[in-house]
Amino acid sequence: MSRIRRMLLSTCLGFTDADTHELPPYIRILAMNQTGMKLLKAAKKKAMLPIIIKPVSAGKNTERISELFKKEANATDFYVLPWEEKERFGGQEWRKTPVVINE
Repeated sequence: MSRIRRMLLSTCLGFTDADTHELPPYIRILAMNQTGMKLLKAAKKKAMLPIIIKPVSAGKNTERISELFKKEANATDFYVLPWEEKERFGGQEWRKTPVVINE
């Protein structure tokens, strides 16, 4: 049942074999601390893939990155549909920036 569920969700959301079998075309930062911020600054200069910190930058990259980010945002929206909690809402992939952890 899990495999069938994943196949149906992938189809509904428009994911293809290429989306799931190729390496991701970007690096997405979800959270960081002060040490991570320093590493991120250095990584931006040396990384082979674009590093996405703010969601709006996903649309400013290649068409492949933009399309995959849209699909991921749609998947999150689909996931939060049944939630009534205020911290789970549609469109959050486009609004949320990385969490900064203060130590």
